[in-house]
Amino acid sequence: MCCVAGLSPPLQLKSKAKLSKCVKLLGLPKKDGEVPARTRCWVAGWGMKAPNSHAEHLLQEALVHMVDQKECADSWQKYFNHSHMMCSSTSQGKGFCQGDSGGPLVCNTKLQGLDAYTSQDCRNRAYPQVYTRVSAFLPWIKKVMGRK
Repeated sequence: MCCVAGLSPPLQLKSKAKLSKCVKLLGLPKKDGEVPARTRCWVAGWGMKAPNSHAEHLLQEALVHMVDQKECADSWQKYFNHSHMMCSSTSQGKGFCQGDSGGPLVCNTKLQGLDAYTSQDCRNRAYPQVYTRVSAFLPWIKKVMGRK
């Protein structure tokens, strides 16, 4: 996976998934939870592995490391909103790319973020990869899920 994430249709299962050793639920983060810089996290998706390549047929995953939010703001400037966004660096040129939009950022078994955007060349380490911060939307998520 790896770049400016493109739109893809949502994955929809024909029936409920059976939970098992390999299929588990992800927890939600704490309200206003921060993920410290250098935390190891995982992204997954069926998007491209490199710019202008093809979408994958098998689900891919990649290890990423969270970066300091100041570094992210310095790189993206007016396009970065700390209260709603967070960033990671690519690991050995791997991360999310076109077609991975909305994919999960998982840190310590919690869904911390959703793939939002990255540079045109998704392997470019000069621009951190940006995620929507799930904790910023917990009230809305809980309302939609029927929890208060």
